[in-house]
Amino acid sequence: MGAARRLCGRAVVLAGMISAIVSLALPACQFPDYGRASGGQGGAGAPAGGVPGDSGGPAGGRAEGGEAGEGGEGGASGSADGGAGGAETAAMPCPIEACVPKAPAGWLGPIAFWDAIANSAIPLPVCPEGYTKPVSLHHGVDMPTDGCRCTCTAQDQVCSTNTTLYIYDDQKCEGTPCGSVSPLVCDGVSGCVHSQGTLKAAIPTPSGGTCNGEISPPAPASWQYDSRACAASGAHLCADSSRVCAPVPTSPYASRLCVMNVVGEGQSLPECPAPYRNGSKTLYESFSDMRHCSACGCSGVTGGSCTGSKLSISADGDCTSGVEYKLGAGCQPFTLTGNNAHPTSVGTEYSVTAGTCKVVSPSATIGNAPTIGQATLVCCQ
Repeated sequence: MGAARRLCGRAVVLAGMISAIVSLALPACQFPDYGRASGGQGGAGAPAGGVPGDSGGPAGGRAEGGEAGEGGEGGASGSADGGAGGAETAAMPCPIEACVPKAPAGWLGPIAFWDAIANSAIPLPVCPEGYTKPVSLHHGVDMPTDGCRCTCTAQDQVCSTNTTLYIYDDQKCEGTPCGSVSPLVCDGVSGCVHSQGTLKAAIPTPSGGTCNGEISPPAPASWQYDSRACAASGAHLCADSSRVCAPVPTSPYASRLCVMNVVGEGQSLPECPAPYRNGSKTLYESFSDMRHCSACGCSGVTGGSCTGSKLSISADGDCTSGVEYKLGAGCQPFTLTGNNAHPTSVGTEYSVTAGTCKVVSPSATIGNAPTIGQATLVCCQ
């Protein structure tokens, strides 16, 4: 009986020693704790999400991971119920094939990248699954060569008033005129005493005038290509803190991953880091259209014509009423009404059909539309 008690006592002591050794060894075990990592305590794998591809912050950045940490608050104090709450809000683990190395130091990414010919009629694509926070940029400025068209038009031509109007007492414009007027302005007429007769005058020719050149503005510049970069969302965590969850982007985004670097205006672009050296594009937010048109030259005015005028014959000499006569219409009869009606004054009104001008030196587009602001260098696998 005594021997049995001694054996039992030794067993209890041995069990206690084993329990102590196990309790000392447990803190050294490294198990992924996805609930803590997403709770803003600084863990492995998730990008901060502040800018496209920002992998510089701790995994599960505080803005997003803090919510998961709040769900696991009870777990932090040792409560079994609280621990379960933290597990429900923890970020899901990332498939191992989607866990890729974070962007090299100084670079942002990996990112999903889309690039296409600019087309304002087609909306930009939404970010693919696993990516968020799109940034829209552009490259290649299209500077059309049309526009700057010169048009030369005649202006300030006048009809000469040195044409002579002849007035006849007969109905055929024959014989000696009873009166004549030159230049054709409102003026008195003497020598014609009959209320009927005929008129005749040649068409005056336009004189003077200049050619004025008008230039259309240059056709507006525009982007040739639109681009979009989306950051890995950080919704899934990688066990290895040197890696970030970046699944293969779906169409229309390129299937290969990219990284980006924002460079200040006027600074040199860095070289693409390994393993992102198979292609690169330099993107911008805006450009400044500094183009303008050169002057154009016009010829002198040629041609043009003068048309109809009002011929007024009245007794009061104010040229306010009378007979319509079209200049250049040949011999035209007139009849005045009223007591003792006869030609006493003549007045005319002219209208000018402008001549033509030629462009002798066309206008051309001068200058360019350089990009402005910071540049964004995108390098892909």
